Amino acid sequence: MAIHPDDPPMPLLGLPRVVSCESDVQHLLAAVDSPHNGLTFCGGSFVESDHLDGDVDMFRIVRTFAREAARRQRDGDAAALAVKSP
Repeated sequence: MAIHPDDPPMPLLGLPRVVSCESDVQHLLAAVDSPHNGLTFCGGSFVESDHLDGDVDMFRIVRTFAREAARRQRDGDAAALAVKSP
């Protein structure tokens, strides 16, 4: 199961956001140690959203993704990082 980062990362119609910052992501992924617990990596959430005003460090995000892939390979973690291109 994967969750899509909140877009927009702010309350909408009075509903609280679930994943709107890095600590939210870390908390969610640490909640259940399972290869089926994941985060959807959607670049559009970061670069196509006017409300972010270019304040998202895409290099840091991609670097974090790459480090996780390397950690999984190093640790023999069979859980794949699924990547889908358009």
